[in-house]
Amino acid sequence: MVWGGIKYVSFAEVMDLSSNLAKEIYNEIEGRDSKIFGLAKGGWIPAVFISRELGNRKLFSVGVRSYEGKTKGELDIYQVPKEKALETGEIAVLIDDIVDTGDTLATMKKEFEIQGYKVITAALHVKKHTSFQPDLYAVNNVIDWIVYPWEIQKKYDGVFESTSIKPAFE
Repeated sequence: MVWGGIKYVSFAEVMDLSSNLAKEIYNEIEGRDSKIFGLAKGGWIPAVFISRELGNRKLFSVGVRSYEGKTKGELDIYQVPKEKALETGEIAVLIDDIVDTGDTLATMKKEFEIQGYKVITAALHVKKHTSFQPDLYAVNNVIDWIVYPWEIQKKYDGVFESTSIKPAFE
């Protein structure tokens, strides 16, 4: 649903987009061994869906952030698996929910290439103005602000507050 330049994405849509993206990833890796890395926090849920769809249990978390609500800050990488590629060219599939400026995926791609991985980048949504185009995506040239189901407890510029549940730590 789109409302005032804001698109609310349901879990059903996330599952469908993740399934479509999993098919693209499957075709790209061509049965080769791979590891899936979900970028915190938005990439975690699509990474889980994609991992299950591919039957790939080699699922890892990457801690990286640059946004607080709608405000972009400095890129903060706070957790990267220390495990290097077992052999040169081992595949790392980096998954995020959205590519806005492209800084996060571009930076993480370089980090993983340094570790010896062949990197495939993937995202559910890609903004029209991005400076980095991922290898694979479900939806391209997005202009609306995307709100995923795992973000609905947040309040964006007074537009909405969809739940009365408050975070445990404020």
